[in-house]
Amino acid sequence: GAFDGNNITATIEPTVVGAVPTPDLAVQSVTGPAGAATGAQVTVDWTVANNGEAAVAGTWVDRVYLSADGTLAGALLLATVTQARQVQAGASYDAGATVTLPDWADGSYRFLVLSDATAQVYEYDREANNSGLSAPLLLGHPNLAVTSVTAPATAQSAEAITVRWQVENQGSREVAGF
Repeated sequence: GAFDGNNITATIEPTVVGAVPTPDLAVQSVTGPAGAATGAQVTVDWTVANNGEAAVAGTWVDRVYLSADGTLAGALLLATVTQARQVQAGASYDAGATVTLPDWADGSYRFLVLSDATAQVYEYDREANNSGLSAPLLLGHPNLAVTSVTAPATAQSAEAITVRWQVENQGSREVAGF
């Protein structure tokens, strides 16, 4: 048509196309107890910073795992915590969860927190810093064993007798609640 002649132009200056500013969630710290028995309920706390150029607003989930080697391979999911908040660029948030420790072998484990675990927040290929590890947790078991029993050598039917016993914890962790 009449205006088709002006649809082409050129410039000697380059046109710079930049990425839209995005958030960057980064786990800064993860804390939990240094030692506990299997089956115990413990609290895990973590801090996540927004290291990006833009605020993040909406809903995403943070997940807490127990890991033998500091990776997600073979890790056990302990908690899923929904985050429904806004975090400005340069700001951070604190979160926590109470978790029950599994009946795993005695040993050293770590809590692993994965922020935005289901990739709901667009971070422009900066998801590598979405996880963080706690210091080691020494996991152990209580093991109650009767070490001695004392009872009379003889007794009559319907007679009251005294029986005494000694119990010792031979496990690697204390018994809670006693």
